[in-house]
Amino acid sequence: MPLYVCDTCGTIENTGAANYWGRNIKGLWSDPGLAGKALCSVCTPDTFADGRPNKRGGVWHNRFPREIATEELILKIGIRLFVYLGKFSYLEKSRE
Repeated sequence: MPLYVCDTCGTIENTGAANYWGRNIKGLWSDPGLAGKALCSVCTPDTFADGRPNKRGGVWHNRFPREIATEELILKIGIRLFVYLGKFSYLEKSRE
């Protein structure tokens, strides 16, 4: 279960439940400021740039409880489960 920290709100998210893997697709969102950001399902827009609805965006998916990342929580869950730490990237050295 690879996890990541949302670049916008700091929520811990699962890579399969939101749009982590598509974050570098150019022109995906109408807001160019979102390009390259790892977003949770809440922070992901509910429509694509071309106007199509995004069924996975704008709301929490409820597959697991929504939790805001803290250093303590990341370490408790296990840093090795995270593929991206966002503002907690300084913890990368803890993987060693």
